[in-house]
Amino acid sequence: MRKIAFLLCLIVGCSAQLLSQDNYLITQEGKKIVCYQNLIMIDATSVGYTNRKGDIKYIKQKKLAFMDVNGRKFLNLPVRGNSTFRMQEVLAYSDDYMLTQYWQNDQQYLYVFDWNKELVMEQTRVLHKEKNRKVLLDMIKNHFGDCESLISQLTERLDITYDDEKQIYWTSGISFIKCGDKAFPY
Repeated sequence: MRKIAFLLCLIVGCSAQLLSQDNYLITQEGKKIVCYQNLIMIDATSVGYTNRKGDIKYIKQKKLAFMDVNGRKFLNLPVRGNSTFRMQEVLAYSDDYMLTQYWQNDQQYLYVFDWNKELVMEQTRVLHKEKNRKVLLDMIKNHFGDCESLISQLTERLDITYDDEKQIYWTSGISFIKCGDKAFPY
């Protein structure tokens, strides 16, 4: 009886461990890599993650297609022309477009892509000035004007005070907003 109880606990424990793995990477070949300990690091060219053994492993961004990190979704998309691809966070998506952000050298950039991953709104740097944010908001409205949730959140944050130390910036808390009927491909 104890052996059955032990096996049951082991099965339930292992199942709970597998079910709790919310963070994962998908390679360009479609292989899923589960990330353990909720630890994912992103630098200019690589993504670091903790494997099942507790070791930190690195994979080049160009080898990844998708990342899910604590509910935040990232796609490998071009940052300059079609030559340099990096993991960009999907802030919102509609039936026609995706709004993404990318950070480089402490600079935030926004992009709008169509579903063929073609750039619709050129790389646009987010400055920490309300005037710049209003111009960006108008540009975003051209593609996401019907997405009340996204537009209202960006509008409410127009005058936010940037604080890098506290991770407060214009798009803080905005992530993966669905603006339409299209299902996300991952």
